Amino acid sequence: MITLVASPGTSLRDIGETQVVRRYGRLNKDYDALITFDPSYSPFKDKPDFVRFVGQKARRDMYLCAFLKQPLIKVGNLTGNFVSSSFLIGPRTKTRSGRPLPDLDVVELEGDNSLEAVRIIAEFYHRNGWRTYLDTTNGVEKKVVDIPTSDRKELEGVRSIEIPDLDDLRYIAKRRLGHPPNRLRFS
Repeated sequence: MITLVASPGTSLRDIGETQVVRRYGRLNKDYDALITFDPSYSPFKDKPDFVRFVGQKARRDMYLCAFLKQPLIKVGNLTGNFVSSSFLIGPRTKTRSGRPLPDLDVVELEGDNSLEAVRIIAEFYHRNGWRTYLDTTNGVEKKVVDIPTSDRKELEGVRSIEIPDLDDLRYIAKRRLGHPPNRLRFS
């Protein structure tokens, strides 16, 4: 499994929260255009498998939004059978929409040509001004968390799952990406 840790860097600095929501929303749509889900997953692609409060940063409540074991059949022009999990960490906007804001995005990918696929995803983030770190050695610590019951076949009967340890992700982001531990990237 390969893990990609992505930080907005300075790409969202000083543009205001409403504009951050728009840009991050556009980034998410462009990401969904970059990858092709297995058709069986399409009804689930916009609904996270779980959302959890994970603490505070800069006096804002932070949430982990998890999309687990997503079956992919294409990344960019690369076809194959991939399994991806995405972990979006950030606060919710103070605007009426309540949409999530970016602080860290984490993508785990496994399958055929997964290193090449993750490099395509990393390049996508780079083109959008983000900084990335690739872990190809399974060096990101994991922790087991309980998950809600799911109707998805990929999670059928699964009650708990290993996810990246948030403290380890924060350490990696600070050390490898210059990501500030106490300040939001868009403030």
